[in-house]
Amino acid sequence: MKTWFQVQNKADNSQTSEVYLFDDIGGWGVTASEFVVEVKAALNNNESETLEVHINSCGGSIFEGIAIYHFLKNLKQKVTVVVDGLAASIASVIAMAGDEIIMPENSYLMIHNGWGVSVGDADKMRSYADLLDKLGDTISSIYASRTGIEQDELKQMMSDETWLNGTEALEFGFATSNTSAINVAASCRIKNFNNVPAEYKNLFSDNSPNLTPPTTIQTQNKTQNNTGEDDEMNIEEHQALMNAAQIKFDEQLQAKEAKIVELQNAITKKDEEHATTLQEKAEENATLQAKVTEYEETFENSDDDGTGSDIQTPTGRDALVAQAAAALKK
Repeated sequence: MKTWFQVQNKADNSQTSEVYLFDDIGGWGVTASEFVVEVKAALNNNESETLEVHINSCGGSIFEGIAIYHFLKNLKQKVTVVVDGLAASIASVIAMAGDEIIMPENSYLMIHNGWGVSVGDADKMRSYADLLDKLGDTISSIYASRTGIEQDELKQMMSDETWLNGTEALEFGFATSNTSAINVAASCRIKNFNNVPAEYKNLFSDNSPNLTPPTTIQTQNKTQNNTGEDDEMNIEEHQALMNAAQIKFDEQLQAKEAKIVELQNAITKKDEEHATTLQEKAEENATLQAKVTEYEETFENSDDDGTGSDIQTPTGRDALVAQAAAALKK
């Protein structure tokens, strides 16, 4: 089965597992959950203490990429990310999960705003734009937690489609260390981007060296011609993917809204129960107050307690108190 990742244990018999992301994240119908299952299995089987994540990808599904980021970020094992060529778009977000992020000086990291295709009326389009804004907030917050750069500045960098080589990425805080320049190969359709550096465009020349995972890994890179202009993505396929993402987002939003309604109903019910209790207490207090008033009037207006004893005498007062107490208990 075709997939966009490959997992293996490192050849030097160390307690290190490796995963190679050398294609479009979420491609071929393979989900992040399948990625998680395979990586967990490799880590457990090898009793690995470290996971090396090698990246040469121009991005892919935002939802799948964010899920992978959180999975890697929460692993108990040390995560070392190596950008072997390009970490662009959502692949750059995945890279931020590393405890170490190693970039050769001539590798690249690219950040930009998410984009996609939506079909529908004005309300549908506005809803889709809102979705992209929310995803942009999430992504910029991930960059901010790694780099310490303010989110507003990062959002501007994303709007500008910012490309950083390894040295620049280290200066901005997207990487933790550099290695010497290596032979790299382009990994994606550059015509999808606006500000591709000339150095990266040159990687599409006929004599550019290939960068592939170890020979034990079978990758499924897309066919490119010698100009670097690979086949256009089928618009219907892309539209279907984006519509599926919108449906997933809508389902999550509806679930959260339903939970909010459930909590609001529970609060309303508690308020009603509390109001009923207060009303009952108020009625009980009114009854008691009426009986106290009756007792006070009896005490003030009567010289006799009804038993033949004068109210001013100790015997008369005791009898009247006992009578009032008996009345309050009724």
